[in-house]
Amino acid sequence: MEKFLKTKLPEKICDFICKQIRSGVFPPGAKLPTVLQLAEQFQVSSFTAAAAVKLLKQKGWIETAPKRGSVVARKIPETPRQHQNTLRDTIYFLFEAEKISFQACSDLLSREAADYHYMFATYPVENEREIHSILQRAGRNAAGFLITHSFIQRRLLLPQTVPTVILNSGHHNFGYNEIIPDNYDTGWAVARYLHSRGHTRLGFISSFPPKYVLGGFHFRERLSGISDYCSYYRLPPPEVYSWDIRKKNGSSIVRNLMEELLRRSEKVPTAAAVGNLFMLEEIMDYARKEFNIPDFSQYMSLISFQDDFDDRKKSSADLAMIPLPVFARESIRLLLHLMNPEAAKHHYRTLISMEIVPGNTVHRLK
Repeated sequence: MEKFLKTKLPEKICDFICKQIRSGVFPPGAKLPTVLQLAEQFQVSSFTAAAAVKLLKQKGWIETAPKRGSVVARKIPETPRQHQNTLRDTIYFLFEAEKISFQACSDLLSREAADYHYMFATYPVENEREIHSILQRAGRNAAGFLITHSFIQRRLLLPQTVPTVILNSGHHNFGYNEIIPDNYDTGWAVARYLHSRGHTRLGFISSFPPKYVLGGFHFRERLSGISDYCSYYRLPPPEVYSWDIRKKNGSSIVRNLMEELLRRSEKVPTAAAVGNLFMLEEIMDYARKEFNIPDFSQYMSLISFQDDFDDRKKSSADLAMIPLPVFARESIRLLLHLMNPEAAKHHYRTLISMEIVPGNTVHRLK
């Protein structure tokens, strides 16, 4: 660590830490080093380090509390804009027109943008022509774009130089600026949730054959979280089932599972985690058509993972998802980070917050 000049040392230390907070080294809620650790890091006295911490608190960058020490504030001061042109004052949110579920997220994003004095514009789009029209209307006042993981990504990212963040809660494509969940943590949380309701034999239903399940990044991480939870608490390893109705015989494994379940076989799990919400709806529909089962979750406790911003259909299964307020807050913060000319070209932010939304799944054990 380079030595700081002995003039206005607290201010210089304060500025240095502010830059680290802006760049994401210390994300919101992260604990800062103690006064003694800062004094050693910057080679200053503890009095000077304490003065720097006091400045950070006065400027709204950190919060302090007994036994917690200093943590980064939830709402940090406004980030300086990348462009001197004051017309770049609007953040644009583009999403698929047919998905009405985006409205709640749009409202939250708008509030977060307002906290940093940015205007916010929401545009549902249906085709590539609409995207080009929006880009033309945005003109020079676009401070950044928030887009959903869809055809919008492919059409917008390539020609765009304005900072752009993909709102993608499923899995990332490596190399884009994205908001993603910690899928391992999600798997662990789902296993803990089911275990807390009395289930000790768990299953995992993916769209890959068991030997290929590691081919899907988000499925692999989710299964790893579930498997490690079972291992840690000495539960049997989760049974892995393959489901892909679009392939020949792709539903045979799940069909066998349903048949064993209806026979009340002791071989099958009492609860299963389904790879994503779309797959869950497929399985529920398959059970209705092929087995005349109105609600499959009445026979096996089911929990699904919310991917992207899939519209929530009325389903009796439980749902594991990133809380929308967390998603909105971190999306805006990542976009602000990318507005800094010194920011890395590609960056993604991993969210570890997870909530389980109970459905009507019956946790009735055999």
